[in-house]
Amino acid sequence: MFAIAFESIVKLATFGAIGLYALYVVFGGPHQLEIWLLQNQSALQALHTPLQEGPWRTLLLVFFASAIVMPHMYHMTFTENLNPRGLVSASWGLPLYLLLMSLAVPLILWAGLKLGVSTNPEYFTLGLGLTAQSEPLALLAFVGGLSASSG
Repeated sequence: MFAIAFESIVKLATFGAIGLYALYVVFGGPHQLEIWLLQNQSALQALHTPLQEGPWRTLLLVFFASAIVMPHMYHMTFTENLNPRGLVSASWGLPLYLLLMSLAVPLILWAGLKLGVSTNPEYFTLGLGLTAQSEPLALLAFVGGLSASSG
């Protein structure tokens, strides 16, 4: 149980640190980000288009189902849970965790677009460090990705 909790904290910390790097180093702060977004309307326009085309509905269904279907999540929820009150904490803790994780996503995407990262958007967390020639940031992204892939 401790290992999964620790990996979750590592994922949240690394993703948050990369998001803060994108906001304060790449853009120079929230005000400069707002100016860049006003100058690059296409970066905002993608957020306002409906998700009717492509595999988005299927991906969202798989994402929501993964919390129950993934073996380690099922094990943690039903086997390791000795106290039913733990489910009450999980009912607000998991959505809060996912919300905190999602806050960095647009920042990393926009920073990747601004820097012209040559990788696919799925790899912008690694691409930011490589494009900015920041070995510590690339290493941090690698450790976060390693933590995410193991649980």
